[in-house]
Amino acid sequence: MKNVVTAILRGDIVDFFVSDLHICNGQPGVDDFRPHVGAFIKFIREVVKLPENSLYVVGDYLEMGQAHLEDILYNYMTIWEMLKTVKVIPGNHDEALTNIAAALAWEVLPIEYIKEYGNKRFYITHGHLWDPFNKPGSTVGSIATGLWAYAERAGISEGPFNTLLDLISSPSTKGVVKAAKAKDCEYVIMGHDHIPKIKKMDGVSIYDCGTWTHRWSGQGYSYVVVDDGGNISLKWFMA
Repeated sequence: MKNVVTAILRGDIVDFFVSDLHICNGQPGVDDFRPHVGAFIKFIREVVKLPENSLYVVGDYLEMGQAHLEDILYNYMTIWEMLKTVKVIPGNHDEALTNIAAALAWEVLPIEYIKEYGNKRFYITHGHLWDPFNKPGSTVGSIATGLWAYAERAGISEGPFNTLLDLISSPSTKGVVKAAKAKDCEYVIMGHDHIPKIKKMDGVSIYDCGTWTHRWSGQGYSYVVVDDGGNISLKWFMA
């Protein structure tokens, strides 16, 4: 396995971005992080090798309604011991974030977070604020969520199905881009739709972190890295 720190960019300081872990208390859910815990622990070992590295979770760190403090502390103690600090941009599944973040010294950032690397401005957000299908009672949103869950269980969540979900998520991506441009940002780092990708829209470069509830065949797990010079890349971790 290639070292994820030395294999990436040119800067001295590297920030790592992941999204949509959906960590829960061990009960089955639509998004299930449990089969991927071992891979994530191996990833963290690489991230923390250099003290100047930082890990950001771009939303849905936890799984809504299943993230009870005592269970989280017990079931994932290895992760918490390795990750002394982590920076979290809240997502739509992070209802329990406030209490658990205080217990584990997580730094909770604004839902719309802006950071500059060199002379480049990055707009970092989960993406759900602009998702018309994420509103309570949305029939289309419920159908899309159910399709993704079925596709993951059936092992068909790549290829043409991936393209279909990308089309469904397009309105939220357009909303994020509009918000980024309003704040003079030329780059977006986001999550929410679980599809790792790079695309350009209306002059803005978009990097989607994907999810750690799914291992992409032949590639592994997706993450985004940015160095202090503003060099950005979508990467894959093979565990």
